[in-house]
Amino acid sequence: MKKETYYIIDVHDPQEEQIEVLSAFLSENQFLIGITEFDSFTSFCFQEKSSAQEPLEQMRSIYENLDCKIRSQESENWNKVWEDNFDPVIIDKFAAIIAPHHQKVDSVKHCLIINPEMSFGTGHHETTSMMIQYLSEIPLASKRVLDFGCGTGVLAIIAEKEQASLIDAIDYDQLCIDSTKQNAQVNECRLLKVWKGDSQSINNQYDIILANVNRTALLSSSKELYNALLPKGELIISGILKSDLSIMHESFLPLLELKEVKQEGEWLAIRYYRK
Repeated sequence: MKKETYYIIDVHDPQEEQIEVLSAFLSENQFLIGITEFDSFTSFCFQEKSSAQEPLEQMRSIYENLDCKIRSQESENWNKVWEDNFDPVIIDKFAAIIAPHHQKVDSVKHCLIINPEMSFGTGHHETTSMMIQYLSEIPLASKRVLDFGCGTGVLAIIAEKEQASLIDAIDYDQLCIDSTKQNAQVNECRLLKVWKGDSQSINNQYDIILANVNRTALLSSSKELYNALLPKGELIISGILKSDLSIMHESFLPLLELKEVKQEGEWLAIRYYRK
């Protein structure tokens, strides 16, 4: 994979409320690649140093005593940072997400080996965790599934493990595409197809669409996601805060019916369906 340099704002020893506020505030920033929560700090990753400097100043204006600094990070070193700071993620008895150096978890149905490669969606964040919980509850066998904004490919990989008949994954970030391809290979996926693009490049229809992305991406893609659903298909979204619920309903309920809402902390996952 091509080595690239990214600029990361590390927020040390943050309170949960601070991260929720900052995550919501920065989710509209077009240069924000993703957010990763470690045990003692949270990282906000940007494409360029100049695009990280203004958010750093904004963070400090919101929380005057916030301990945050910018550092550079080469993509090839991201795995080591992740491995050094994360424990395996275990979601009930359904799934475990581990790094290559971890021992396999035998007490779950699916044990996934994930290399993050500077992309996001490792199961540590509440949004990914709730999406995986939904996958444990929904019959996926013989279903057509799209992972929209695939990140590391965790959701798409689980869909294949659950015997979906067709699994597509899409992301606008080439690092996410490369990461998903690598993780699919490591986890012995045979059906998963991945390509670079946005909602305009979806040219198929699905029984289930998974979209764990930010609020802006969801709102701008609502019609395309609706059109990509088969009759009786389901759209499951996350990456949104509790305060976003009304605006999500405003965008999606004219098109779809509400089935369920999950909440962990201030984060939501919403399940809609097409009649």
